[in-house]
Amino acid sequence: MLLSGDSGTGKSTLFKLILGELKPTEGRIIFKDKNGQQIHPDLAKIGYIPQDPTLFPGTIKENITMFNNKLDGEAEEVAKKMQLGTDLKKSLMA
Repeated sequence: MLLSGDSGTGKSTLFKLILGELKPTEGRIIFKDKNGQQIHPDLAKIGYIPQDPTLFPGTIKENITMFNNKLDGEAEEVAKKMQLGTDLKKSLMA
């Protein structure tokens, strides 16, 4: 999905609410699976690229996995398929 609109119309706020970075002042956000069953927000598999992305000091892999070592294998496997295996070790602060 692409959400576009003029500056200041609430696009970033909407995504922050969906991701749980902000709490709604009224109402609630409910996540449902493809069968209409309510699910936990962590299972919704929602990605968001903010207009001012934040990168952490460290390697590309550490930024992709958010320093979660349990995801190292998956990140390496995907990078290898994309022929980017050696890039994961590069520092973003170089």
